[in-house]
Amino acid sequence: MNLTIISMSTGGLKLQSHIDEYKKRSKTYAKLNCINIIPKKAKESVAVLQEKDKIAILKHIPKQSLVYLCDEHGTMHTSTGLSQQIEKDFLLTSHITWVIGPAYGLSKALLAQHKTFSLSRMTLQHEIAHLVLIEQIYRALTIIHQHPYHR
Repeated sequence: MNLTIISMSTGGLKLQSHIDEYKKRSKTYAKLNCINIIPKKAKESVAVLQEKDKIAILKHIPKQSLVYLCDEHGTMHTSTGLSQQIEKDFLLTSHITWVIGPAYGLSKALLAQHKTFSLSRMTLQHEIAHLVLIEQIYRALTIIHQHPYHR
C-alpha cells in the first residue's frame, strides 16, 4: 500500500512530532509519504493563487494515484468506514493521495477533478487537520489488519 498526504501549510502549531509518530507507526502496514507545500503569500487574487496551488499540488500527486481532496463539503466516514473505503480503493489502485489545501481553499477545477473527503464540518487549522487525517489513516490500517489499536 502506498499512501501520500499533501498539505499546504506554513506549519504554525508545531505538531510535526505527533505527525511523525503516526507516520512511523503506519510503516508496519503501508508506505506513507507526507509532503508539505508552503503556500505563496502574494497580493494576487484568490483565483490566481488557487490556480498556482493546483499546479504545485498536481506536480506532487503520484501517477496512477486515487486522489481525495479534504473539503468541508466532502464525504464523511467513520473510522471503520474509512478502513473499508481504503480496502476498496486498493482493489482499484496501488496509491491513494489525500490533499489538505491552503487557507483560502482549493480551486473549483481541482475540486471537480477529484473525490472530496471531509474530516469534519468544522474548519480545522492545517496541522490539526494533518494530525487528525494521519491518525485516522493509521487507525484504518490497524482495522484492516485486525490490530487492537482501534478497540
